[in-house]
Amino acid sequence: MDKMVQKMHALLNQTYELSRNVLEELTHQGMQATLKNYSGHYIKINGQYEYQAYPIPVIIVEEVGDIGINLNQIHFEFFVKKEELDGFKVAELLEEGDLEFYGGKDCLLDFYSKGDTPKQVMDKIGDSDEAYIGIACYRNKEESIEEIIAAFIRMRDLLKK
Repeated sequence: MDKMVQKMHALLNQTYELSRNVLEELTHQGMQATLKNYSGHYIKINGQYEYQAYPIPVIIVEEVGDIGINLNQIHFEFFVKKEELDGFKVAELLEEGDLEFYGGKDCLLDFYSKGDTPKQVMDKIGDSDEAYIGIACYRNKEESIEEIIAAFIRMRDLLKK
């Protein structure tokens, strides 16, 4: 039991230290950001999504999006007006890696399945009644702080086009 507690302790410390370091670098770059802790997320374990009753650190970047630091990965989350998305933006976003497109109101409404073309994603979005679209991007937690922030800024800039 002590070894498990020791591993959990190290993982939690690493997670929270990373979140503080990312926050520090974001604010150093002039972004308005705050660090909060939220429960109610899901984590994929052995291919299954598991509910997280415990909080994880989430950095809220004012007027941009969120950066969540989970136990196994980092996620970026953005919400954009449906009409602000087009096939070109979707194609560029898909190059960023592991992504989800989902309903802003109904987050269980999924607009992207691995292998979908940008047109297929846009058709699904267009057929929905959602006014806002959620976009989540999953990143490797082992990336450097510079790589994490650069990827977040790339996505922010793509969505602003």
